[in-house]
Amino acid sequence: MILTRPLTRRTLLVAAAGALTLPAVLRAAAQPGAAPLTLRARPGSAKLRAEGPATPVAVLEAGGEAPVRLPRGGGVDATFINDLPVAARLRWRGLDGAPDLAALANGPVAPGGRAAFTLPLAFAGTLFCTVEPVAELPPATLAVVVEELAAGAYDREATLVIEEWRLGADGRAVLPGQAPGDATAVFTVNRMPAADLTARAHERLRIRFINGSQRTVFAVRIPDQTVYVWAIASRPAEPFVARNSQLVLPPGGRVDALVDVATAPGAETPILLHDGTRLHTIGRLTGAEGGPVRPEPLPPPAPLPAEGLPATLDLARAARVTLDLGAERPANAPAFALRRGQVAVLALKNDGPQPAVVQIAGHHVRLLDRLDDGWKPFWLDTVLVPPRVTERVAFLAEHAGRFPIEVRQPAWDAAGRTSWYVVE
Repeated sequence: MILTRPLTRRTLLVAAAGALTLPAVLRAAAQPGAAPLTLRARPGSAKLRAEGPATPVAVLEAGGEAPVRLPRGGGVDATFINDLPVAARLRWRGLDGAPDLAALANGPVAPGGRAAFTLPLAFAGTLFCTVEPVAELPPATLAVVVEELAAGAYDREATLVIEEWRLGADGRAVLPGQAPGDATAVFTVNRMPAADLTARAHERLRIRFINGSQRTVFAVRIPDQTVYVWAIASRPAEPFVARNSQLVLPPGGRVDALVDVATAPGAETPILLHDGTRLHTIGRLTGAEGGPVRPEPLPPPAPLPAEGLPATLDLARAARVTLDLGAERPANAPAFALRRGQVAVLALKNDGPQPAVVQIAGHHVRLLDRLDDGWKPFWLDTVLVPPRVTERVAFLAEHAGRFPIEVRQPAWDAAGRTSWYVVE
């Protein structure tokens, strides 16, 4: 997640790989008294750049302001309504288990159709939901926050969903998976051309960064501020300072950062994004008048609660599986099968000349060190594997069901492939 060298596409991808790298239905019981959640996808439009026409887009709504905020504990009964003119897939990132949600990611809901499911909310975290139309419109996105039982350690928070678009002169978007041609790369924050944050010196902001791009790995930086990484991929991390105040996120990636503001009153600090090719300014942090909110910055943060993930993994007794990321697999057979309670070590083998983004549903994984059997101090659901490299990840198979594994190159026109694994 941390870059120390000058940013190029190669160093961006390598850094992300090393630091962020990033059925039978078991339904969670709905939480007593929890209000049902309705998600509705519909056609809409958005002005994605300061000049030029609006762009036809898909919109995902939940009946209130974004992000959706839900209480931790139990589950919430939910319904997805597809009011788009085409079929659409619903995808969730950050939820373990929930094989019925994994099935929704593979089985499109017809136009005018609906699907009912239960959101398991046993753990707090920053979730990300996307609706992917099968044609015509770019995906819709929605941030969902499952709140901690006890908040603290920061003053205020913001959620920034950063999306990437390829726009033609007429304002229409080139869909992910299509050749972009001469379309312009545009990044938006919460579907606005830029984010505008204001804070007083020594204030601590919790910023939930979400990579809403379908393809691109990018780095986000807020210069001259102290930035702590507090959670990655919807799960707590051992807090650490992001060197150069910089974070790298894969497609669909989430990082909860604590930003200790140092910007003077009236001064502006840019919020920068590097996509491996170009540097973009996607917002600003303006110092508010009134002097520092406290005499000194807050002390380094304590870690968030461990959220039920295993403290250790018995790698000596683990099932070991090698996944060739470039190989085609039969759709009617799992890539591998595990027993509940079994530890698995997956060797993600990329023999190709391009990096591969691997998104693993159902279970968060630990990225293992290459030289020994230790692991990085955070959990992931997306792993970036550099060219001609094998990365190893490990996880405890706690949830029964059938879960997809998606592999895709981080290029706009790249096609992906999906296999699946089963836990019995």
